[in-house]
This record gives sequence, C-alpha cells and structure tokens, in this order.
Amino acid sequence: MQLTCPNCSARYLVDPAAIGPTGRTVQCFRCGHKWQARLSTPVGTAEPVPAPTPVPDFIIRPPSQPEANYLPAIPADPGMPTWLKTVLGMLLLLAVLGGGMYLFRDQLFATLAVDQETAKITRAAGADGKTAIIVTGDIVNTGRGEETVQRLRLRFKDVDGTVIGERTIAITATSLPPQGRTRFEVRIEDAPAASKVEVAAE
Repeated sequence: MQLTCPNCSARYLVDPAAIGPTGRTVQCFRCGHKWQARLSTPVGTAEPVPAPTPVPDFIIRPPSQPEANYLPAIPADPGMPTWLKTVLGMLLLLAVLGGGMYLFRDQLFATLAVDQETAKITRAAGADGKTAIIVTGDIVNTGRGEETVQRLRLRFKDVDGTVIGERTIAITATSLPPQGRTRFEVRIEDAPAASKVEVAAE
C-alpha cells in the first residue's frame, strides 16, 4: 500500500502487514512528522480478525541503495627495513674509504722521503736562454722494510701556492734498508718559472 505524509506529501510504499488492521503510528523519514496510519478497507463485509498484537512504532524509510562493492584495502609498502639500511650504509662507507685509500695509497703509506735539511734547489742558465733547475738532496727510507727508489716527482708552484707544473724524473734504482739514505742530483732544463718547488721520492 501507499502512504502519504500529511505534512510534506512524501509518498512511501509500505507492506500492509506492517500497518495491521487497527493501524499504527508512523513517522515520515523526510520531515519527521508522525501520524496514525490505517489500512484502506474496501466496502463490504470484512471477516472477523483476531485481536492484533501491539507492535512498536517504526519510521518508514525509502528503499536503501545497494551497498557499494568495496575492494579490500591494499596494505602500504613497509619499505626497506632499518637494519638493512644501516648495513648498506656501512658497506657504502667502507667502499668509499677503501677507494680513497687506494687512490692516495702513495701518500698514505709512503715511506720514502726527501730530507728537507739536505734538499737544495739552485737555478742555472739553460739552453736557449731558459732557466734550468738543479735539485740535490738525500732520500731517506722512514719505513720498517726495505724500499727501492726509482724516480723523483717535482711539483712547481707559483707565489699563491697554485701548482703550475709537474715533472717525474727517473733515477737509478737504489734499494734502501730501513732508515737508509741515498744522495741524488737532477737537472731540469725546461722548468717552469716557479716560486716554490716540492720534491718527493717514489
């Protein structure tokens, strides 16, 4: 059967069995108005009906929409564990340190040194009017094992300390015991016009 709210004229389809033969109080879902709803009895003789069982009032509602078909939630990606990040970070740090030590192994583990007290650099007239440099001094083995001297590396710097040139001079290979020393003398004809010359043994 159809019920119409006397207040807002909203219409509802209701099962007559929910109203009962004696009627019942209903409430409009739209405006909240309550009224006594009764069945529409057709003209004629109605069969006697047993006394109805009292039922509580109820609110009539429009048909509900079908529930949405929700998909299960996808759990968030926890990402990389913290301990794994720590291990990878330590491995990366060790790799960087190892690479740096390998690149600068000559400077870090050098045991051959030029005695600065005996080192001497003099300038002389060279060929074609250029200035030649004569470097003399002693090479000392500061390590605990025997080392072989094979070459000298000269680094030329200007007044600001900027490197303006390098030369590597091969010398007669000499084996030095721990704390041993040997004398050297090299001459460079085409040396740059430097304010300072650094000498290292290799």
